[in-house]
Amino acid sequence: SLPQVPLKSRARGAGKDDDATDSDHTVAKVYGNVEGDSRAPRPADWVSFCQRHGVGLIVRANFGDEKGISEHGGSYDPALLQPFGLKHLDVPIDDRHGAVPDARKIHDLLECCSAHSSRGGVGEHDDEAILLHCKGGFGRSVLLASCLIVAKYDLPGRSILGWVRIARPGAIITYQQERFLCSFGGRADWERCCIGTIGGSYLGWSRECIANFLCVKLQMMNRIEVSNEFHVRELVAVIALEAPRVAFVTLATGAYGEGALVLSAGLRQRLPAEVDVLVFSSFEADNDGPEAPDVPPLRLAPGVQLRALAQLPVVPEPPSCIGPPLMPQFRFCWAKLGLWALDDEYDVIVYMDADMLIVGDISRLLSQIPAPGILRAVPACECWCSEECCYTSAASSNESDFPKTPSTFYFNAGLLMFRPSREEFNAMKSSMLALSTSNLEGSADSASIEMPFAEQDFLNRHFRGRVLPLPPAFNALKHALKNPKHESALPISSCIAIHFVMGKPWAPPSKLEEDFEHLHAQWRAERQALSPVAFRRLDWAQRKLHPALDLWLLPDFVTPECEESLLSCFYGSSAVSLQGRWRQLRRRNLLCLGGVPHDDGAICEELPSPVGVLGQVLSEMGALAGEPDQCLVNSYAPGQGIDAHFDGPRFKSEVAIVTLEGPALLHFRLVEETEHPELPPRVEVLLLPRSLLVFKDAAYELYVHRIDHAEADTTAAGERILRAPRRTSLTLRRLADVQLKASQVVTEVQREARASQWQWWDSQISEID
Repeated sequence: SLPQVPLKSRARGAGKDDDATDSDHTVAKVYGNVEGDSRAPRPADWVSFCQRHGVGLIVRANFGDEKGISEHGGSYDPALLQPFGLKHLDVPIDDRHGAVPDARKIHDLLECCSAHSSRGGVGEHDDEAILLHCKGGFGRSVLLASCLIVAKYDLPGRSILGWVRIARPGAIITYQQERFLCSFGGRADWERCCIGTIGGSYLGWSRECIANFLCVKLQMMNRIEVSNEFHVRELVAVIALEAPRVAFVTLATGAYGEGALVLSAGLRQRLPAEVDVLVFSSFEADNDGPEAPDVPPLRLAPGVQLRALAQLPVVPEPPSCIGPPLMPQFRFCWAKLGLWALDDEYDVIVYMDADMLIVGDISRLLSQIPAPGILRAVPACECWCSEECCYTSAASSNESDFPKTPSTFYFNAGLLMFRPSREEFNAMKSSMLALSTSNLEGSADSASIEMPFAEQDFLNRHFRGRVLPLPPAFNALKHALKNPKHESALPISSCIAIHFVMGKPWAPPSKLEEDFEHLHAQWRAERQALSPVAFRRLDWAQRKLHPALDLWLLPDFVTPECEESLLSCFYGSSAVSLQGRWRQLRRRNLLCLGGVPHDDGAICEELPSPVGVLGQVLSEMGALAGEPDQCLVNSYAPGQGIDAHFDGPRFKSEVAIVTLEGPALLHFRLVEETEHPELPPRVEVLLLPRSLLVFKDAAYELYVHRIDHAEADTTAAGERILRAPRRTSLTLRRLADVQLKASQVVTEVQREARASQWQWWDSQISEID
C-alpha cells in the first residue's frame, strides 16, 4: 500500500478527549494552511475555475454558519450557482467529535453523484467533475472524496488514505476520520455500511471523471472560505455581479390574459428565484378597454412581475401593401420586438407565447444561453407546406447533438432566447424602414415579400443565418404531437412546454379540437389549481379614487376560490388552531394574526398560508411598500360596524383592506378641514365582496374612517345597500417597530416573550383596534 501517516501523529493535543476535538485544532493548521499562498485562486476566479475544469456538481460538507464562516457573513447561497450551470448538494458534517459522516449522509452523496453521472450532469457529458469542499479543505471534504473512490474502484480505504496525504499533506485530520476510512476494505464494506445496495450503479463513471474531480478537489478545495483574504462574502459578491440577469417574458393582450396567468405561474414554480418572470400587458383585459366585455380581468400568481406594454419601444409594423396577418391576434405580436431594447436591465431574455403550458423542467434552458447576436429558437413544423419539415430534426435533448454553428431554417417565434441589445433593436427598425421604403418605391424585390405570420416572418428574415435550433420539447406544437411524422420523436412525456397553436384551451370547446381535448383539459386543471392564488393586476393610476388622495379601490381583486380559501382558514375545519384566538367585542368579533404593536417592538408569528400569499402579492404589486406583518380579521353581523378612528403611529402609514362575503360603505372624514382646504372633507367608498382598498399617507394620517352600525347603507347617490348575514374584513398592515420577524423566532425564550406580548395585547383590545 501507499505510505501512511501514523495514527498518533495527526493532531496537536494528543491524549486529550478526542471526542471533543474540533478539527480546527489539527494538523491542518500545522502544515496544511494555505493562508497567504500567492498561488491560491482569487474569488473572482472561482466560477471560471469550475467551468474550465468541467465542474458540474459542487458538494458542500460544512454548515453555512459554523465558526470561521459565520464571522464573515455565512456561506454562499447555492442558488447563485445555478445560472452558471452548476448543481449543488449539501452534506453537512459536524466539525466536532471527529467530524465523521453517518451512513445516511454517505449514502445520499453516492446516490446524488451516481444520478449526476448517469444524467451526464448539467452539460450532458459523462466526464463532468465533482468538486467537494468543507471549511478548510482537509478533513470532511477529503473524506467524502475518498468515499467516492472506494465505492467506484473497490479500493481499500487505507490505500486511498496514503495517496491523498501525498497529494494533499495534512488531509484526513482527525484519528476518527482516519480510522473510519481505513475500516473499509472495499465496495462491499460500503454496501454493508450504507442503506441499500450502492455497488453496481456507480460503474458508469469514467476514469477521466474521477481523475478530473480529484484534480479539482485537491487543487482547489475551499481555501477562499477559510482564509482572511479569500472569504465567502467576497465570493458571493463576485457571483452576484457576474451572474447573467435573466428574465422569462410573455405578453398578456386581449383574451391571452388567461394564458399569461397559467404560463407565468408555471415558470415561477420551476425557475430559480433570481430569474425574473415578467408579463407585459396593455391592461386592455381590464374590461374597461376596447376589448370584448366578456374578456376576464388580468390575474397573475405571486412572484410574477407586471409591466405596462407601453414601456417597450416600438418597431413600426410593415407597410399595408404587404397585407394583413393570417390571424387578427397576430397584430399584438409585433410588441415582442421591443424586448431587444431591455439590455440595460437583462443579459438574457427568454420570450414565450402566452398560449404555452409548462409541463417539464424549463430551467434546462438556462444552460443554452446564446452568444450576442445569435437567436435560439425551435424550428417550425412545416408539414402543411413542405415534405422536408425539420421540426424534430433536433429532437435530442443532448446538447452535444445540437448544431454548434448558426444555420438557416424557418423557426417558430413562440419561444425565443436571445441577448437583448439596443443595437440589434435599432437594426430591426432600420430593416423595417428599408422594407417600407422598398414597397413605397415599388421595387421588384418588394413584390415577393409576404408576412402572413407577422413578426415571425420578419424575425426569420432579419436573423437569417444567425439562428441556433433548440429541441422541439421546449416548444412542442400541439398539432405536431398528433402528426405521425413527429409523434414518435416527440412523445408527450418528453415535452417541456406545450404550445397551443390554433384553438386555445380557454376558448369554448370545438369539434375541430377534439383530438387535443386531453391537452386542453390539462391546461384547464392548471388554471383551476391557480384560482386561489390568482390576484387581479392592473394599472394603479386608473383606480385612484381622488386625485389629491392616495386612495385606491380595486374591485374583484380576489377570486371566489381565493375567498373560499381565506374563509376556510378563519372559520373552517382547518382553523382549529385559531378558534381560541377570536375575541368577541361588543360590536364585532376580532382575530389578530402576525404581530402586535408593543413598546419593546413586536415579536411576530408567521401569517397563515393564504394570508401570507395575499401579503406577498400586495407587496409585489406595490399596494404596500413591503409584506405585511399583521392581519386583523374582523367578522361583522348585520347592524355591526366600527366607530371613527385613526390607525395610529404604531403602524406604517399604509393599509390594505380586503372585503369578503358582504358589502359595506366606508366613510372617510378629514379632521382638520381648515388646515387642508385642498383636500376633500369627506369621501365614501363602497366596499364590495372580494375588493381591495388601499390608502396611505394623507388618507391615513389626516382622516378618520368608520363603518356605520346599520343593517343597510345608503350611498350619496341614494342607492340602498343591504348588509350580508356576515361580512369579513381583512386589514393588512406593517408594524412600525418590529423586534423579531417570524423567521427570527427560534428559541423558547423568544417564543415565551411573544406569548407575553399577546397576553398584554389581549388586555388592551378596544372597539377600534
